[in-house]
Amino acid sequence: MGRPRKLTPKQVQERVDQYFATTQPPWTITGLCLALEIDRTTLYFWIREKGAYSTIVRKAHDRVQNYWEGLLSSIKTARGAEFWLRCAGWDDGSSRNKKIEAESNSKGILKVTISTTGDIKNDEVNV
Repeated sequence: MGRPRKLTPKQVQERVDQYFATTQPPWTITGLCLALEIDRTTLYFWIREKGAYSTIVRKAHDRVQNYWEGLLSSIKTARGAEFWLRCAGWDDGSSRNKKIEAESNSKGILKVTISTTGDIKNDEVNV
């Protein structure tokens, strides 16, 4: 069972709402934890359990993740967003046997090299 929680579900929802209302993107899991005055372990525990805390915190977590997923569509910020999502445990399963490299030149040409089990495909994209 554990000790009683310092925050009620209503207080958690108020702090989550305040975090998103008063903080400009980029939103982060660490920022969310600071707003709730909890550590990451507690946040992920609340996400896994059932009940009001789980629903509130899962939605907040998904909102942060949605921000970072949205950055994947921007060539200039995609690598940073991909790094953040992978560190957050996001995995589409396709990276296990795949290596992706991206580089751009001064003319705005993005060269993407994708290699999977010996096959290499090169694509160039104008930025």
